[in-house]
Amino acid sequence: GRVRASRMRLDPRGDAGLPLRSADPEAALIARSLVWRALDALPPRRRAMLVMYELDGATIPAIARLLGVAPVTVRWHLARGRREMAALVRGMQGVES
Repeated sequence: GRVRASRMRLDPRGDAGLPLRSADPEAALIARSLVWRALDALPPRRRAMLVMYELDGATIPAIARLLGVAPVTVRWHLARGRREMAALVRGMQGVES
């Protein structure tokens, strides 16, 4: 079965652990900047898959067809991309503080 409902998805307006929806507009701007900088640091194909899936809401089969790869390849890139994003954002937060 699918567990999608129980996991967090990237959202340009809010991400787990980052104050993107905040009473402090500066904190929200910094958080958005961190997410986009982290996305920019990913390999282009992985970044494209994450953006299509997490932000555009494309399905894994649709992304696989569009890119000419197997759905398992898309899932692998999504999982790896999420881990890389988390590590990048954590590293950037340390630099920003």
